[in-house]
Amino acid sequence: MSQRRRKPTKRKIQASAQPANPTRDTKNIKDENAEWVNFFKDSSNVYVNDLALRARRSPTHGAIIRSKTIYTCGEGFLFFNDGEPVEVDETLKKALQANKEESLKDLYFNVAYNYILTGNAYVEVQKIGDSYFYFWHDSTKVRVSKDRKKAFISSFWRDIKANSSWDKKKYPVEEVEMWNGRIDTKQKKFIIHIKQNAPEFDYYGIPEHVQVLKWADIEYKIPTYNLARFDNGFFPSALISLIGETPDGDNPQTYVQRVVDSFAGEGNNGKIFAQLVDTPEQAAQVETFSGAESGEFIDLDRLAAQRIISGHRWFASLSGIMVGGQLGSNQQIINEWKIAMNNLVIPEYQAPILKLFEKLLMFRGIELEMRIKSKPPVGVEDRLDPKLVLDMNEQREELGRGPRQELNDIFIDGSDNEDNNSN
Repeated sequence: MSQRRRKPTKRKIQASAQPANPTRDTKNIKDENAEWVNFFKDSSNVYVNDLALRARRSPTHGAIIRSKTIYTCGEGFLFFNDGEPVEVDETLKKALQANKEESLKDLYFNVAYNYILTGNAYVEVQKIGDSYFYFWHDSTKVRVSKDRKKAFISSFWRDIKANSSWDKKKYPVEEVEMWNGRIDTKQKKFIIHIKQNAPEFDYYGIPEHVQVLKWADIEYKIPTYNLARFDNGFFPSALISLIGETPDGDNPQTYVQRVVDSFAGEGNNGKIFAQLVDTPEQAAQVETFSGAESGEFIDLDRLAAQRIISGHRWFASLSGIMVGGQLGSNQQIINEWKIAMNNLVIPEYQAPILKLFEKLLMFRGIELEMRIKSKPPVGVEDRLDPKLVLDMNEQREELGRGPRQELNDIFIDGSDNEDNNSN
């Protein structure tokens, strides 16, 4: 009895498991029974968790977020009073400790990463006696109450989702007061929330790179799809249907397995299948599949990376991303770094985060303006003549030679007569 031949199923790439575009966080808030505002209800309250997931899955997206964080943090803090630089004395040095384990610089890095990744950052302030201690929170674990007076912290939002009733013992949620906005507050434990503001979003911030999320999904899906082909021994290059009796009365299963073994495995690519049959009914029907040996979605993968970079308002060189056909000079990289710093990093990342950290110092009685000491991605050493900026001993040290104190202030003029003079 002949069987109906199945039509091959066309493979598809799904762009995203969850919607990549957020909905208004004020949507249907009155209908929600939980005390917190879901982030967002249409994503089952896990949209912010999916933001973190995308950064882990997409190499280009994740690399840019990391490099943005590094440039936002720079080499550390600078302090000013009425525009004049302030030296770090013992009092200020003590104030630069966030808690017993982290410095204020450590805290700043984690706040910056969360702020850039998710558009939100949360710092918990604890007052014990007369001392203040600061801690950062993973922004995927925090939800805000409808009246903005409480923060709800949990590691189980993917389990709780948008449910107003859940197993509170199995999936605990901690409640912490939000800061009331007063430096002289009587609160002993509270959370300060900063966010990247966007129209239609009142409770949570939206990262400025939100438009690249679908491209990040595509960049992840392409290697995942191709990896599945590796695991499955690639796409079959042909389907061979053997019809009729097997030659010499072989067991059908044994005969088919022998044919497959002859053409599977390393070194068997491109072999020709030849068969001698007794009757036309025994002839094999062969259906070939195109594109089995060439890379899939190469152009789409390249386009996804380009869209992610442009959507971030970033430069590939600043994240160590290689772009075919482009070999930028040091000067070009410096120019791109200046554009990124002045148009994005300083105004949109450093400014709001430093404003928060100035408040943290004010709790400790210190009122200073804070800035970040920036570090360019490449040095300028290759553009400087060492004879003009280094003295004799500094140049000798670079050459691995000992110092000559009597010539400490003399610059090398091109001739070093050390080997010709006896001392």
